[in-house]
Amino acid sequence: MSVTNPGSGTDPVVVQLTNLASPLLQSAVLASGATGTNLATGQPGPIPATDPDSLKSGPNGSLVLSGEADQALMFINSPGQAGQSVSFLNLLNAAGAPAGSPDDAIFPTAA
Repeated sequence: MSVTNPGSGTDPVVVQLTNLASPLLQSAVLASGATGTNLATGQPGPIPATDPDSLKSGPNGSLVLSGEADQALMFINSPGQAGQSVSFLNLLNAAGAPAGSPDDAIFPTAA
């Protein structure tokens, strides 16, 4: 589940439920302030997750988290596993300026 509006630089932005009984318990999968790979530059850096929004299933079992105010998409590969990795893509227009605020992400498939 995505957690919107994290309160501090280390609050979780993605959590998983660890039980299905009351009270529901959760554990962090990804925290704000985590380091990921910038897909445009190949360089490591802090993930842009100050305003996480929607969480979607992506190709190959990854998770895709949109950062609405951050104008970015974050990709979590092998979520919750020992080999988890995170990458992100800041959404820019041709002039290099932010290209809007993504509320969601979709992955169309060819028929």
